[in-house]
Amino acid sequence: MRTIINPEYARLKPFIDRLADYDWFLRNGTYMHNGRNKVKLFEIDGIKVTVKSFEHVTLANKIIYCTVRKSKAVRAYAYSQRLRRMGIDTPTEIAAVEIRRGILLQYCYFVYLYTDYRPLKEATERFLESGAERSVLDGTAELIVRLHENGVLHNDLHMGNIMYGPDNQGGGCGHPFRIIDFNQMSFRDRLSEKQRMDNLKRLSCNLPAYRYILRRYALLAGWNPDETERRGIEIRRKFEERHVVRQKIKAPLKKLVRLFKPKKS
Repeated sequence: MRTIINPEYARLKPFIDRLADYDWFLRNGTYMHNGRNKVKLFEIDGIKVTVKSFEHVTLANKIIYCTVRKSKAVRAYAYSQRLRRMGIDTPTEIAAVEIRRGILLQYCYFVYLYTDYRPLKEATERFLESGAERSVLDGTAELIVRLHENGVLHNDLHMGNIMYGPDNQGGGCGHPFRIIDFNQMSFRDRLSEKQRMDNLKRLSCNLPAYRYILRRYALLAGWNPDETERRGIEIRRKFEERHVVRQKIKAPLKKLVRLFKPKKS
């Protein structure tokens, strides 16, 4: 077990050490997400803590993560700090934990403070229904512009990974935002217009909210809103079409894998 612990939360080390026992992790806490990766909520000495478990590490990645690349947990820990230095809020990192067998990584955890901010998806759905929550979408566009102007590409930029809090200014665009699930980010000195547009296509919201965000983004970036909206919709359409094709190709392959997978006794 290898750990990086935020000195401000050194008192949580006994809890972090328990994560070496994967069965203990599965038996305790409350699920927030149970999919390819697992996210669980714990309360330790009055502190609400979120633990994300990165699983299903392929053999290739087991080798890569012990040689040329840092694990997802270590990247998430470092990127959280890096984003806040840019003035972009994230839930405070507590620890990165790696569980290895020999030198090969088996799985890893990113531990961070729980946030009660709401996922952006809620606001985009209300916008679709009634045109409400414009201030949240305004803030979203501003947040993404700030990311891009700092050379940051969030390669998993969807509605569940942007969280927002209550409007602290009582109106307008005073919502605070937090970015989560940022281990797949990449950082550049600067981003071209093409890179920025290509990143925006990953916003997985309904079309009216997407068009609104595109236009707000364009105004903040000094671009032509009509042209940005047209290009953005076309880029996303092609992206979604390619995704459908890939899923159709993967479906029979997954079926074959399940068919030949050894059954548990």
